[in-house]
Amino acid sequence: MNEQKKTEIMRLGQNGLGYKKIAAILSLSTNTVKSFCRRKEIEKKESEPKDNEGSVCLLCKEKSIHIKGKRKKKYCGTTCRMKWWHTHLDKVNKKSLSLVYS
Repeated sequence: MNEQKKTEIMRLGQNGLGYKKIAAILSLSTNTVKSFCRRKEIEKKESEPKDNEGSVCLLCKEKSIHIKGKRKKKYCGTTCRMKWWHTHLDKVNKKSLSLVYS
């Protein structure tokens, strides 16, 4: 890999593109891009949450930071997630438990 591709990986990675997209653009292996970014400690920029993105905790209504390319958070942390689950048992999917006990 030449210096030009290394600088392009750094630029694209800092702009928020994922490993697969960078690899496709530069026609490199995904693992090559991933290992280079990890060695150079290149991370994606975090985006500010938008109200319509659903990045507000279902329990305490606190806004959370959404990282581009990741799944949107429903809860601000484990504590809120567990409290919500215990207070909404009727909405919890119990299909996997029925398979274990049958």
